[in-house]
Amino acid sequence: MKKIIAFLLLLSLLPIAKGQDTKLNDYLYKLYNTDKLMASVAVSKNGRVDFEKGYGHLNYKSKEWGTVNAYTKYRIGSITKTFTATMIMQLVEKGALSLDTKLSKFFKDVPNASKITIEQLLNHHSGIGDFTKSSTYLISSFDETSKASLIAKIATAPTSFKPGEKGEYSNSNFVLLGFIVESISGMGYDLAVQRMIVDKLGLKDTYYGMDATPERNEATSFSLSTSGWKKLPETHMSIPGGAGGIVSTPADLCTFIYGLFNGKLVSEASLDKMISLQDGFGLGIFEYKTANKTLYGHTGAIDGFASMLVYDPSTKTAVALCANGVNYNTKDATYDLYKISQGMSVGTPDVEKIKVDKDKLPLYTGQFYSQELGAMLSVDHIDQTLMARLDGQGAFPLTPVKEEQFVYDLYEVKIDYEDLDGNAFNRLKLTQGTKVVVFERR
Repeated sequence: MKKIIAFLLLLSLLPIAKGQDTKLNDYLYKLYNTDKLMASVAVSKNGRVDFEKGYGHLNYKSKEWGTVNAYTKYRIGSITKTFTATMIMQLVEKGALSLDTKLSKFFKDVPNASKITIEQLLNHHSGIGDFTKSSTYLISSFDETSKASLIAKIATAPTSFKPGEKGEYSNSNFVLLGFIVESISGMGYDLAVQRMIVDKLGLKDTYYGMDATPERNEATSFSLSTSGWKKLPETHMSIPGGAGGIVSTPADLCTFIYGLFNGKLVSEASLDKMISLQDGFGLGIFEYKTANKTLYGHTGAIDGFASMLVYDPSTKTAVALCANGVNYNTKDATYDLYKISQGMSVGTPDVEKIKVDKDKLPLYTGQFYSQELGAMLSVDHIDQTLMARLDGQGAFPLTPVKEEQFVYDLYEVKIDYEDLDGNAFNRLKLTQGTKVVVFERR
């Protein structure tokens, strides 16, 4: 019996078969070839990267935009939070602070600082409002912002609930945690990442971000319009910090999460704490379920970049997807890539293009108001592409699923139009996750 178990374990750790390589490539190429995804992907088993490839445009400054490859660096957005949480746990292990340490030790002016613990920052139970949800954030996000200004914005943002009352995602938590790493380590966040993670794992292409340039093989992000992919503006990297400021490659991300789960960065006890969920939140880590497996990792989104990193401890498989052009649900794509890596069959990605007749576009456009949010959703069109914009936020394209339903896969938004009256729909429902908001035509 022991020999059979050992043999099965060996099978689970075998590298990706050549046929799976082809299936991974075919799947990704279909998404790229139908303008659903521009991205680089890596898959590793037992710490060894067996598949890595890129699909799409690199940087608008490049001659003919250039082409991404396996070594292209992307802004990874909130996957940065897993790096930050790892460094905090390293400091806890050294006795430099504890999970019960109060935020007031570092930032007394933040509301409820004397009641908020480090652990509540890590698992989004602090109640601190998310400064990126401010109506002025989008306008100011392209400008250099000082540390003092960021702290002031966080300190003056309305609190969402009492500390520990529930969990609610807030970027403010991890911006503050990044500053705490700096305070305790005596290093800037960029150098702390280098010393505490990059050097320990021998990562080659992971560092704190700056203005993207093709000379460093760094991607800029794009959005899809009727005339093709268009470059998007970039968040100034003085802002995201420990919440979203790192750039990396899929291969480095696979190496990072393998190292995290295999004792190269934190102890087993610390890792167990990180993956223990409270109201669905771990300490800088989420849990994902697919194919009767439990995966651990994080997603990321910043500007037009979208990323996802997952790890299966049972087979020691890591999958990382970093995209700079998204017109598809990246979570679904990552799950499919994981399944393919395990020899499972997946359906062909749904890339059918549905177009709305140009003469019907006025049915959907106009101003729609939500009494619940106290905000207006504006819908307009460029050629045959519907564009929606919520007050204080950037415009995003709507992809038709059927005549009365549209989606924006990057943020898992669905819009259903209702109450067709002559030449216009009078109502729409916006769904994101479990939240449903009704907007009435003005």
